[in-house]
Amino acid sequence: MSESTPLPVTERTRHRRLREQGSTERKDLEDILRAGVICHLGVVVDGYPMVLPTVYGLAGDTVYLHGSKELAKTTLLALALAEASVKIRTGPPDDGDTPDAALPVWAGVLPLAAAWQDPEPDPALPAGIPLPAHIAAFAHRPAGILPVS
Repeated sequence: MSESTPLPVTERTRHRRLREQGSTERKDLEDILRAGVICHLGVVVDGYPMVLPTVYGLAGDTVYLHGSKELAKTTLLALALAEASVKIRTGPPDDGDTPDAALPVWAGVLPLAAAWQDPEPDPALPAGIPLPAHIAAFAHRPAGILPVS
């Protein structure tokens, strides 16, 4: 799918609350997904909701989710972005004309930025094995931005 193709609005994805924060721009969805590597996946198991933190990656119009219930088996789930809902909030809180503005408490925004750190070798790694350039290229980049070689 093209970045210019709008996200379809369906009964499951239409914005019900805070519609002004909603977006149907596919680029907004892709920007959000590329900015991170960790998500919370909500599923229903035996009639009960369960939310699991997991890592993910984006390739084209597919999100790949890492999954595991036991150490002996790892699963990779491919989820097509046929339907999606996006909300974006930017700027300071909008409390200026509410009773909250008169409260004697700090209000504002605390920005969060995730970035790859310096690679740490396995303690069992034999001496003399150099750090590969493609791994070194990750250091200090935003978490969702992969180096291109």
